[in-house]
Amino acid sequence: MTPDNRRSLLLLTVLALLATLVFVAHALEPTLAGDIAAIGGDGEDAGRALNGVTLSLGFLLLGSWLLGEVVGRFGLPRVVGYLLFGVLAGPGLLPTAFGIPAPVTSDELALLRRLDALAISLIALVAGGEIKVSFLRGMLGRIATVLGTQVGTILLGGSIVAFLVILPWVPTLAELPTAAAIHLSIVIGLLCVANSPAIVIAMIDETGARGPMCDTALAATVCKDLVLVVLLTILLGFVPIAFGATEDAAGGGLVGEAAWHLVGSIGFGAVVGIAMHYAAARIEKRIDVFIVLCGFAIAFAAEALHFAPLLVALVAGFTQANIWPERSERMFHSIETLLLPVYCVFFATAGAGIRIDAVVALWPVALALVGTRLVLVWAGTTAGARFARLDPGIRPWLWTAFTPQAGVAIALANEVSKAIGDRPFIPDLASLLLAAIAMNEILGPLLMKWGLQRAGEAPRSRPR
Repeated sequence: MTPDNRRSLLLLTVLALLATLVFVAHALEPTLAGDIAAIGGDGEDAGRALNGVTLSLGFLLLGSWLLGEVVGRFGLPRVVGYLLFGVLAGPGLLPTAFGIPAPVTSDELALLRRLDALAISLIALVAGGEIKVSFLRGMLGRIATVLGTQVGTILLGGSIVAFLVILPWVPTLAELPTAAAIHLSIVIGLLCVANSPAIVIAMIDETGARGPMCDTALAATVCKDLVLVVLLTILLGFVPIAFGATEDAAGGGLVGEAAWHLVGSIGFGAVVGIAMHYAAARIEKRIDVFIVLCGFAIAFAAEALHFAPLLVALVAGFTQANIWPERSERMFHSIETLLLPVYCVFFATAGAGIRIDAVVALWPVALALVGTRLVLVWAGTTAGARFARLDPGIRPWLWTAFTPQAGVAIALANEVSKAIGDRPFIPDLASLLLAAIAMNEILGPLLMKWGLQRAGEAPRSRPR
């Protein structure tokens, strides 16, 4: 064993011991609190709640990072480890399966979800920063052809399968009125379109792949993010008429609200991007604190103005990356340094929110959704590559680059649940979508690596 491996093993052991101690202390917290109350203590519920949330945050951050590192050593995306740790620590597994108190309770999870606003803003800022006009200028025609065919195929096919197969399979979703079922089927079809630019970039770097398939996949993926967010924003604007229409929603007010939601989000995002650039240019130290404040500001301001936070942050990142490509590098580099803890908490919280009983009951549906998506991605991408007259050597394998899903897909799924509101079927819908995304997170990178190797753009062994 090399010295580096020994140090890594020692670090992992220490972190495992710390995580175990935190777990034991947190599991004993309800018992200790009950003992204090029994001997006449006043309880101080607010103080205990704050301590519990703080401890849960540290526990999720440490444990998810540790499990992500372990999973990464087996060649899987680290976000799988983050999600899995959230499942293990959340209120859906241990109390249901073993009758053991969960390290993260339902009340603590509800408070931790407030951090999702920051994570979504930072994820979208980075995604917007990856859309470079200079890089895309010579490829727009081919990309538009590939994406048009792919998005149309997946959206149409996914919506039909969702309406005829997926929704009737889930009892709470099968009871929806026709209008709501059609709307939700289109939403599910649109979420099947999403894939992960972060995983695409990571797999290209990890395999050392180079060639037209890499260039086309990366360009198409970052462009699709913008198209997808815009389409979902428009679609979610019709939630009032699909789920309990009102007289106001049935009239022209709905169109005006949808237009304000879309156009206002784009305009506000451009303003935010310009303001962030000029403010960051005058900050010499601790720009990471400024970025965190901007992330929360984007989320809260967008909610107050009825804009789409994802679209606002995406446009803000796009604006900075294309108007000031060199001067914005410092900003995006600082965001990237913040993403690790943000990803750990965001994915772990998402995993903790999965209802294990619903996943166990719905896993055949999630598997059917994943299988349907893979077939549609293959069909739409292969046809689009043929219409765009791409290199024949990459046509059969380009589809594999569009199979991974991760942060953007989860953020969009959360936005869907939030927009539809507090309805009885939301837990089952969220569990179904997150379970399908988790499967795509594991299977997608493996398929992409295989496709890059078959296209001749990645060596068979990992480059050193």
